[in-house]
Amino acid sequence: MLAGDGTPTVQFEQPMDVGYNQIWLSTQEKAKKGKPIKVHGFGMTGAFVQLADGTANVKNVSNDCSSDGTITFKDVPTVGRKASGSIDVTITCSHVAALPAPLVVKGDFDGIAVKKGD
Repeated sequence: MLAGDGTPTVQFEQPMDVGYNQIWLSTQEKAKKGKPIKVHGFGMTGAFVQLADGTANVKNVSNDCSSDGTITFKDVPTVGRKASGSIDVTITCSHVAALPAPLVVKGDFDGIAVKKGD
């Protein structure tokens, strides 16, 4: 997703019928072709983290988490096109029983739709 200022957010969303957990990795700068951009910060500055069991027991635990890492896009993301690149981000949460150890999001992505955000 691209915000109005052009900063990308990469979203992972589990379907509602199998959990509806979500992680959104937010950047603070515009993407540059082949250059890593930081995902860093406490709370939703770096990552939105939602834990849920379907639509029941939905809990935003973002304020208990910090994130650090990078996202690299092969090409600058453009709304309506597909994006590819790599992610290497670690999310560490305190006082979240469901996430007792750091969560590492690492690997390549390809063919992800780029949508316009708010």
